[in-house]
Amino acid sequence: MKKRLLTVALFVGGLTGAYSQVGVGTSAPISSSQLEIKAIDKGVLIPRIELTSLTSFSPIKGTEAESLLIYNTALVGTGNTAIVPGFYYWVSEVVGANPVAAHWERIVNQNQLDIAIGNIANFQTSLDKVIALLKTAFPANNLTDLTKTGDTYGGGMVFTPGINPIVEYIYFDGSNYVKKNITNDIISLINGVEPKTLLVKTTDNKKQYYISETYLIANNNTEPTQAVIDGWTTLPLGVYQVDIMGGVVNNIKEIIKSPINITEGTNTFTTVEQYIQHIASLIDGNVIYKNIGTQADPDWEFQYWDGTIYKTINLGSLISASESKTSIVQSTDKAKQYYISEVYLGANNNQVPTQQAIDAWTSANLPMGVYYIDIPNGVVHNFNTIVNSAVTVNGNNYTTLEKYIEEVSKNLQEGSTKIIYDTITNDVVFQTWNSTTKQWETVDNTKFKTIVKASETQTVIGKSINNVAYAPVLVDSKSAEKIVYEYITENTQVKNYIDMTADVKWSIENNTEVQNAISNILSAGGNVYFTRTEIVAGTPSGQLAIPAFSFYTINETTKVREIVDISSAVVYAITNATIEQKQEIKNQLGDTYSNTVIVNTGDTWIDGGKIYKGIYSATVAKGTADVSAITLNVPLGKTVGNVVEIKLLNAATNQIINTATTDVLVSGNTLTFKIGVGNWYALLPEVIAADFAIKVVTDYSVK
Repeated sequence: MKKRLLTVALFVGGLTGAYSQVGVGTSAPISSSQLEIKAIDKGVLIPRIELTSLTSFSPIKGTEAESLLIYNTALVGTGNTAIVPGFYYWVSEVVGANPVAAHWERIVNQNQLDIAIGNIANFQTSLDKVIALLKTAFPANNLTDLTKTGDTYGGGMVFTPGINPIVEYIYFDGSNYVKKNITNDIISLINGVEPKTLLVKTTDNKKQYYISETYLIANNNTEPTQAVIDGWTTLPLGVYQVDIMGGVVNNIKEIIKSPINITEGTNTFTTVEQYIQHIASLIDGNVIYKNIGTQADPDWEFQYWDGTIYKTINLGSLISASESKTSIVQSTDKAKQYYISEVYLGANNNQVPTQQAIDAWTSANLPMGVYYIDIPNGVVHNFNTIVNSAVTVNGNNYTTLEKYIEEVSKNLQEGSTKIIYDTITNDVVFQTWNSTTKQWETVDNTKFKTIVKASETQTVIGKSINNVAYAPVLVDSKSAEKIVYEYITENTQVKNYIDMTADVKWSIENNTEVQNAISNILSAGGNVYFTRTEIVAGTPSGQLAIPAFSFYTINETTKVREIVDISSAVVYAITNATIEQKQEIKNQLGDTYSNTVIVNTGDTWIDGGKIYKGIYSATVAKGTADVSAITLNVPLGKTVGNVVEIKLLNAATNQIINTATTDVLVSGNTLTFKIGVGNWYALLPEVIAADFAIKVVTDYSVK
């Protein structure tokens, strides 16, 4: 029993600690509840405890918490200290003028109340107790002398709340209790004694204060004097400074947009902002930008208010009158040029500098607003642009300055020769200038060929085998599965050949050193071989059987073929690998998870299906533990078997936020579930105000 209670307590504590709400039997608990239990054929069983005394918290362990509820099963004691089966709640100790000891308070039903009344032995003694109780719960001075009647002997009050609340006075008229409406009397009484709050200000009108009931009650409803108000630096309890400026500043947007209704002449203003704009427009000298045309044909201009009407501002005249006249000047020797800007003219009353002042300027002492124009440097940095600019000379148009320079060069280079590379034919030709035709003419290249060939050296490739004299190979020996090189000499009629395949083969067959080196490589050092067929035992002596499709080595001493245990070799290599190597193996074997790719973990579930892991996007509906349906990805031709595990991540942070799920159902390839355990549904804190985006990491078998 104790173990089960502890388990449930821990479970409920875990749910309420991790979630904002818990629903039992419902995945959408009422938003105002911490725990909602819904059932049609079940109830809630409160813990059943055997109490020993009304004033002892035992046998319950822990903090004596006010309102702790239990159901007592014990029957202990008699009289006022009797404990009978029923519901009890704990009342904490009260100290002070009316002390109350800590105790268990019984919740009595109607039947138990009737029994208690029927068991009254001494009616008068019991009646005195009832009267004492009624005096506390229902004050009336006529309960001890029923001969005194009327509404002047005191009674009780009943308050009925509502749109128009009512206060009624109840008194005994000798035979019955009568209600009397005293609502207006109560209101008058309250108005007569209620402190009158007020606003006051300092003599200099810089500060205002609100005087609340708290201050007035503490000072016998006496208002503070002006001297007291002016002397406040630390405000008394119940006095509050009214920060009007701060209120306006912090709420300026709401004030400006607040609705009003002010009419002046033919204009009606519906917001404070509109009215302020109207007042501002009537200030002398105020400038506006106004469309004096129509919406279809606008004509905007600046206008100013002269006190009576708006007049047009001629911006052209204003700008022309005040605009500075910039200029370019040069030194007397014309070696330097300067730009005189508005900055210089503005500082010198629009006076252009004298020639003497200009000649005295250097790059180190130029006045502010004067800039040296460096033409040579400008040409250098912009040479490409200058060369490619169009130019006209003596009526002739040239598309670029470069073309003009070329034309001038032609006239200067009469009789000169140049080399031209043809990008289309990839040929190179010589050209010479003809001063008569004014054209470049190509030189006959055959003349150069004759000169080159006459002086060119004839090269050949010779071959020597077994230390004989070198001789060129003139026979083409190319064929399939051979490597042959061809060399064309300067005399295109003569070709030499290098038969690489035949030469390498001859070197192997006729050189014992090469043969020995190859043999050592192939037979020494535990070479590994592969057999597709079984090697039977017996030959040579000591040979053991080797299964087909196995690796083996040859023992250099016994010549016996020995099987290679690949599994043991791999395990040995991994076991003796460095930390870095082991980590690299893990990196290569580990899976990479993403929202778009499912991963075959390599594991097999108990239903025989391979376990796949995938990450899917989903949404938890607002105010519920319901998760949107997910379509699980499976290889073509396969179906989902069982769900192995489900984890929920925060879609924004990828942090795990939940692993407890219930109502898990797979239909086809569609997965649905809720958050919780069994029929206990838990709401995440994020779903209280809105839907919540999550990622679902799930392992499932595929068959």
